Amino acid sequence: MQEERQPDVPVRTSYLTNSSQREFRPDEPAVTMTRGELALLVETACSAALATGLPLLIDKQRLSEQIDVSPAQIDRLRKRGMPCVPVGTSVRFVAQDVVAWLRAQGPSNDSE
Repeated sequence: MQEERQPDVPVRTSYLTNSSQREFRPDEPAVTMTRGELALLVETACSAALATGLPLLIDKQRLSEQIDVSPAQIDRLRKRGMPCVPVGTSVRFVAQDVVAWLRAQGPSNDSE
C-alpha cells in the first residue's frame, strides 16, 4: 500500500520568546512554515538531541524484541523493579539500563 503524500502546505504552531512561550491563537500571527520545513526542523532537533549522547528511549514492543522476551514478560519485569522512564501516560526504556538491571538480578528460574 502506498502512503498518501500530503501537500506541502503552511503549518501554524506556537513559538517561544525570551520571556515566555506564546500559545497558538488563530486570530494572531504565528510561525508559519511548510510541512517540509517543519520536517527538517524536527529532523535537525532530533539529530542534535541524539548527538548530545542522551540515551535513546524505546517502547515496550521494541524492548521485548531487543531482549527476546514477550511484552507480557516486560510487564512482569517492571513489577519486579526493572527501570523505566515515564513519558506522559506511557513508559519508555533505556535498553542499556534494562540490560544492566537484568545482569544485576543474576540467573532466574522464570520462564516465559
